[in-house]
Amino acid sequence: MAGSVDPIFHHFREAISGHFDDLFANHGFTVVAEFNYHHGEYQALIAASADCLVKFKLEQNVFELSFARLDAPREWSDEHGGALWWHSFLAVTGFADELHPGLAASLTPARQDFDQDGIIAAYATLLQPYLPRILIAFGPDRPEEWWTAYRAFRVREFKTSMLIA
Repeated sequence: MAGSVDPIFHHFREAISGHFDDLFANHGFTVVAEFNYHHGEYQALIAASADCLVKFKLEQNVFELSFARLDAPREWSDEHGGALWWHSFLAVTGFADELHPGLAASLTPARQDFDQDGIIAAYATLLQPYLPRILIAFGPDRPEEWWTAYRAFRVREFKTSMLIA
């Protein structure tokens, strides 16, 4: 039916706007792109502020939160080399925890089974202590020394993961 709204995507959109309301209400983020492919197997929203981009992605029931500079590709088909542009929230926060131990220790949720809405809510809660640093790191006046240290951290993490595998 033309013009109908996919209820799965509608729920995803509502969960993002509800749980990440601080980004939209207090930090000037607005949705600039929406994707819903393969009958809900891939859903994504990209929001932009004056500082950076954030991508909320649900792919085959796995939620991801990523950040990028404003010049990053926004279209799914343009994401060749996406790892160079989009940076996982978990990687960025891992680096932030190394720089600022205990930054979010009090926010670590108890291990439990979450539904999709619960996972999205947990990410929104975990984002709060990191958000000011993320906005600076990805913003137009981003500190080059932060990026140099972050890249070294990612290389070190990759090498460590290769030793474990």
